Amino acid sequence: MLNHSRFNSRPTVFPYFVFALQREINHDALGKYLQPLRELLAEVKKKALQRLEYEGLKECELITAPGGKFYKDPTGFALSKYAYYMCFKCNKVAWCG
Repeated sequence: MLNHSRFNSRPTVFPYFVFALQREINHDALGKYLQPLRELLAEVKKKALQRLEYEGLKECELITAPGGKFYKDPTGFALSKYAYYMCFKCNKVAWCG
């Protein structure tokens, strides 16, 4: 299948690393494999929160209203709203929408 977008990679997502209950996989035998994923996830979270603040959505109703889908969870809102890709040249995470 051809990739008709302008990006050479898929969005950076972590369904295999972060469970639906927001628990991270953690086991001593997997430590050396999980550490790069932890660092990547931390970088994506940091950039997503920066983007959320830049766009003025940190006080969005979905985050601040009791009963909202992302009530008191700006990180979850930012991760669901924005897409990040790995740059094929520099191998860093970049925001793309």
